[in-house]
Order: sequence, then C-alpha cells, then structure tokens
Amino acid sequence: IDFKAFIDLFNKIAGNRGFRVTKLVKEKLTARLKDYSKKEILKAIENAHLDPYHIENNFKHLTPEFMLRPDKLEKFLNQSPVIKPTKADKFDKLFDEK
Repeated sequence: IDFKAFIDLFNKIAGNRGFRVTKLVKEKLTARLKDYSKKEILKAIENAHLDPYHIENNFKHLTPEFMLRPDKLEKFLNQSPVIKPTKADKFDKLFDEK
C-alpha cells in the first residue's frame, strides 16, 4: 500500500492542508482496503469535501483518520454530492416559470 500517495491525494482534495502519514492512517487504510476499493475511498473523500456541513465548518473535522472510519466512509460513499444553485441558476428559473 502506498500510504504517501494516499495522503498526497487526500491533501490535494483537501486543499493541501498538510496531513501526514501516521500509524493510525496506515492501520485504518489497510483495514478499509479489505472492504473497499481505492476508487470507492476516493469517491467518499471527494463527496465529503462537497458536503455542506463540512464546507460551512471549514473542513475542521475532515481528516484522513475521520474519513477512514467505516461509518463515515460508508456514509460519504453513498451520499450524492450536493450542488447548491448559483445565482445564474436562479436567474434562469425566473424565465422558466413564465
């Protein structure tokens, strides 16, 4: 398992917050890879970074250790990304209603 590649990818998605490979990350990633593919873990991390709660809280609790918890991985893997409407979308909607 390339733990550095995992952390580098996590940091890239997280905006280079400087996370490092720790013993806990190694243990959790090893355990999760028994049940989830690398693609599934990546998808969960990407979805979590689009979650309104984490955006509003400036990703305070969104760490590699948090994401590698089985319940959080499962939650964000199955969560559809939330896309907030933009001002342009609202403007377009005004025209659609007429």
